[in-house]
Amino acid sequence: MEVRLSQNIKANRKRLGLTQEQLAEAMGVSVGTVSKWESAITVPDIEMIVELADFFQESVDVLLGYRWSHKSAGQTVEHLRALEKEHRYEEGVAEAKKALQKFPNQMEVLYECGELLYMWAVVQMNLAQQEKRQEARKNLKSAIDVFQKVAQLLEKKDDTFVSSVKIHQKIGTIYGILGEKEKAISYLERYNISNVNDWMIGNFLAGLGQYDKAWDRVAGVFQQRIFELFQCYWVMLSVLINLGKYEEAQKLSIWMEHFCTSVQDGKASYYIRAQAMTQVGIATVYAYKSVAEHRDYAQDIRDFLGRAMDSAIRFDANPDYSGKTCFTNHMSETVYDGHGEAAILAIQDMILCSKEDEREFSVLRQIYDTIVSEIGHEEWRIYGNHKES
Repeated sequence: MEVRLSQNIKANRKRLGLTQEQLAEAMGVSVGTVSKWESAITVPDIEMIVELADFFQESVDVLLGYRWSHKSAGQTVEHLRALEKEHRYEEGVAEAKKALQKFPNQMEVLYECGELLYMWAVVQMNLAQQEKRQEARKNLKSAIDVFQKVAQLLEKKDDTFVSSVKIHQKIGTIYGILGEKEKAISYLERYNISNVNDWMIGNFLAGLGQYDKAWDRVAGVFQQRIFELFQCYWVMLSVLINLGKYEEAQKLSIWMEHFCTSVQDGKASYYIRAQAMTQVGIATVYAYKSVAEHRDYAQDIRDFLGRAMDSAIRFDANPDYSGKTCFTNHMSETVYDGHGEAAILAIQDMILCSKEDEREFSVLRQIYDTIVSEIGHEEWRIYGNHKES
């Protein structure tokens, strides 16, 4: 609900062509009083409001300017999200408190309210005033209560818009921000499905000075995320190529090649193999560009296939599928890409690829066979019979 009394007094006075002095005289008050009414510094008492409405020949409710907000739960969610997006956290928290009373069991509303309480509290925690920090702690505790309610509602619904894992992560994070790091660790451990909370647990362990334990947690996560990034790259590359976005595919692949180089441990690393595969990816993009643009990229294809073969030789001399990097040597699950045991087989598998892309991949195969012939490794020829097939 919004009251627009001050604006309406001023608008009606001007509509009648009156000055503040004239209105003051008519109402039996001072000019300063009228000025304060129109500036919303003070509000007329109920009897004066009735007199003003009569004078302006308006109903009291019209003079007051009631604006009722009949937002649905969905509209409330969108409104709260907009306030968060615009970083209007203080206003958002005020709206969230109203929404919590109006929609106490509406999961999406509760979630957005928790987000606003959390975000505003984080901002407040960075302010110097002690009073603001105390208010922030109250907001954080309120956010925990709200998110716990969301978690309870999630247990009763199959079709949800947010995972319970994410909700429990937020609760654990808030405990840590409140300085209750041991409680945060214990809470996150309880919901650490597939080690999804390991990096957060590592953060709080480091905050307690338990650096060895913290490292064990984050090193494993780091290695796993790097491998997931590499897997994600292949999906993105395929999508970009099929959309005909070759420049984007090329930039992505070159970035991925540099990344694979940067994380290698210098001895035996899966990311030497990943580098070889990425170099084939770059050559593949050039092959598609050569067909689409009717340009000769043979030398570029040759350069990257040559680099790929050098990388494959390096990996196959001492293969290592542990996923370790130059930063970490964590004992983790063996990484696997499904392209064969040896890196050179992975290259061949990628170059054979699909019959549907015969024009593009025939370019790759021809240049690959030329390189193989020149370096004298006949056993590297693609399965020895791809030309016949």
